Amino acid sequence: MTARPQILKPDWIIDGDGKGLPMGTALRIQDGLIADVGATGGLGGGEAEEVELAGLTLLPGFIDLHGYLSVDPDRPEPMRRMFDPDLPGRRRTALAHMLTDLRSGVTTQRVMGEGNGLDLELSRSVRGGDIDGPTLVVCGAPIAPTGSHQAPASGGIDTSDALRQAVRQRAAAGFDFLKLVLTGGINGAGNDALAPLYSADDLDLLFAEAAAAALPVAVAAHGGPAVAMAAARGAVSIEHCALFDAADLAALSASATMPVLTLSRFFAPGGIARSASDNPVVLERLERAKKRLAWLCGAIAAGGQDFGLGTDNMHGQIAEDARLAVELGLPEARVIAALTGTAARLIGRESRIGWIRAGFAADLVAVAGNPLDAIEALGAVRGVWRGGRPLSRLTN
Repeated sequence: MTARPQILKPDWIIDGDGKGLPMGTALRIQDGLIADVGATGGLGGGEAEEVELAGLTLLPGFIDLHGYLSVDPDRPEPMRRMFDPDLPGRRRTALAHMLTDLRSGVTTQRVMGEGNGLDLELSRSVRGGDIDGPTLVVCGAPIAPTGSHQAPASGGIDTSDALRQAVRQRAAAGFDFLKLVLTGGINGAGNDALAPLYSADDLDLLFAEAAAAALPVAVAAHGGPAVAMAAARGAVSIEHCALFDAADLAALSASATMPVLTLSRFFAPGGIARSASDNPVVLERLERAKKRLAWLCGAIAAGGQDFGLGTDNMHGQIAEDARLAVELGLPEARVIAALTGTAARLIGRESRIGWIRAGFAADLVAVAGNPLDAIEALGAVRGVWRGGRPLSRLTN
């Protein structure tokens, strides 16, 4: 049975560039798409259900560019969870996290690592309508060397042949992109957070294989030579960027590579500060990272660099990432664009999602108040639609 069309009538609409549409604009959604955008009186009524959204702002659904599914943020080494052989337990955790993220307004999420193909399985289940959750853009298990904080205990990917095979296996399985771990982590044991974990020759091979398979590469790197190495070879994004300096940002500015910031993981009390509360070495790294990220946000604000945002494993906290970005100096409109139109471009879906335009997927979120006036409004979610279906109607 075809769903009844809806005409959504908010007080404000903000598009994928972070700019408001004219007052009195409404939109009609039908068959999973935005069918029309225009003045309220010009959209026609007829069989359509008119949905009054008084006091609310309607935006494209948020795109979380750096999320996880089964990772447990409370563990001292949370990334190890993605390789746990307890698939039923991981699946239950993932489903709960996905619902939390959806309720926060995230309608698309780029998943940055899951072992055993769990992310691909869940992605297909969402697309098939079997489960509720954000549309998932997936990479499978990260490509990481032995000893890395994102490699399984059984060992990582260490040789040229193994790198080649890893890319080809992921392409054949149907993953959307590759995740490459190129430096150590702030919260992980071992590995320098600034030293490249793979050689230039390794990267030449990996990026050539990725290009042949038409798989974009996202690179986890906090700073140092790894940033320029990845950007020069065509990485679509550098994740975290927690120890960036001016040279690192310049390397991105000279390329098409975008920084993706995961601010709440570093600044929120429930992030690294909690999972590493008894580890003074990690806490010292964390304080350094917070200072560098504050500098980086100011530099991005001054320089006009596009950027993305991701919650990491801080599920449901996309609004907190946005709030932190504004607190650290980034303008509200650019932060909203980072969650919508800019993010859609990074994942190659800018012709389908991220904008309030006729023909685009009706992935939408309604929030109380106007986030261009106060970014905290992004956390006051009152409705979420994915593919035109109201998946979450929340109360005050």
